[in-house]
Amino acid sequence: MEDRKTLQDLEFKTLVATDAHRYYVPVLGLDFLQNDLSRRILDLGDKLAQELKRRFSDAALRTEQFRVVEIATYFGIDVDECLLVLLHLKEAVENWSGGRSSDWPSKDAWILPSERIFDWPTTADFIHQLKEWRSPARQQMKQNLLARLEGQTHNAPETLTVPPWHRDLRPRSLQALFGEIHRAKHMGCPALVVLGLRAALVLAPE
Repeated sequence: MEDRKTLQDLEFKTLVATDAHRYYVPVLGLDFLQNDLSRRILDLGDKLAQELKRRFSDAALRTEQFRVVEIATYFGIDVDECLLVLLHLKEAVENWSGGRSSDWPSKDAWILPSERIFDWPTTADFIHQLKEWRSPARQQMKQNLLARLEGQTHNAPETLTVPPWHRDLRPRSLQALFGEIHRAKHMGCPALVVLGLRAALVLAPE
């Protein structure tokens, strides 16, 4: 019972994870452990990232399935060990890949590279991103945004005053979009404002 509680605590801290009713150590846990085995797995992750970058950069290889048996050969290990390595690297591989078979990871599975591999070209880069995503500040920001959105849903709608030039915008779709941008600004959601402005650049007549 104590072991189960310890596992649940580690899972909450994302130092262990579950897959098909089995526990494994994900990339954050590997980074936390910093022992010979964890470093070896992370090094193999870097090797895989390098190959995925190469494949994405080559138009002839970009859409070619990279199968687990090929990954094992590339790693220089047998398929069963490769499957364990890929399980530990699951979060990173899922974010690096542009597509994968539904049975990933398994002996017959495959992945395709994605341009996102250039955002996090090493396991260290991806781990840094994960820590940022899961930081208390980011979690608090999410909670604040949800609270604001729920408040907008449950409270009486406020009357927004739009600038006079807003009514002269054409086409109508652009006018409607600027209305949503204005609402997002009023709600204090800068990320939505930026996304809206990017969309407005596409809709705006030349």
